[in-house]
Amino acid sequence: MGLENLVNLYIVALSKNLFVTSIPSDSGKLQKLEVLALVSNIFSGQLPSIICNITNLYALNLSSNNFQGDITRSLQNCQNLQLLSISQIISPQTLAHMCHQQHWIYLITH
Repeated sequence: MGLENLVNLYIVALSKNLFVTSIPSDSGKLQKLEVLALVSNIFSGQLPSIICNITNLYALNLSSNNFQGDITRSLQNCQNLQLLSISQIISPQTLAHMCHQQHWIYLITH
């Protein structure tokens, strides 16, 4: 059974599991998901923009991963996102600018 079949999930916290792949594109099917925390894994590749299709997602923590490409572009259409943490992926200045434009709250951790 894949994650996409768990359509009634509200919170997914899979931090510090050393996942070494990209985020599955079918994760956008988790329409009830409100919190997604994937901290301290080894996720790589592009951040799938399909994450913004998760209409209830309001908290996203992707800190300490190896994403590539323009993360800000992948997240710019996340309408309901309120809390974002992507430290150690992009510079604090870029994060602050993006969150100011989108009216998001952001966390910077060390």
